[in-house]
Amino acid sequence: MSKKIVYAKILFMTELCPCNSSKKYSQCCQVFHEESSKITTTEQLLRARYSAFVLKLPQFIKSTMIEPALQAYDENFILNSPIQWQSLEILKTERGGSEDTLGTITFIVTCLETPESTQPFSVEETSLFKRINGQWMYEKAIALKNKPSSNK
Repeated sequence: MSKKIVYAKILFMTELCPCNSSKKYSQCCQVFHEESSKITTTEQLLRARYSAFVLKLPQFIKSTMIEPALQAYDENFILNSPIQWQSLEILKTERGGSEDTLGTITFIVTCLETPESTQPFSVEETSLFKRINGQWMYEKAIALKNKPSSNK
């Protein structure tokens, strides 16, 4: 088990999951961070990937990507990014269930560019996911746009 996952276990055992599911981390994304084969839907994968960015778990992020998304993978950016992740809001899911092979999710992430930032920014993305050998993978963003943030 990596140091980051151990840290995440200690830090979030009783705290809410960063993915905004209203569940404790230990009962939500931690399960998937420890064993990605337990992911059965694209929504679970999206939430687990978002939480992995928040917790800076680059190996999980990489292990759940395929080409062409994998071309943009940057472990150094994930580990050293000053971005302060604030929220994940899922707007729409299409397919991506336990019996599907493809799925899309449209969502908004809201962040602060640095810890000192006072004005959040948001990005709306529609992502394409593909099931390969029974495992959901992030394939690519099929739509991206900056959104004015209305977060507090």
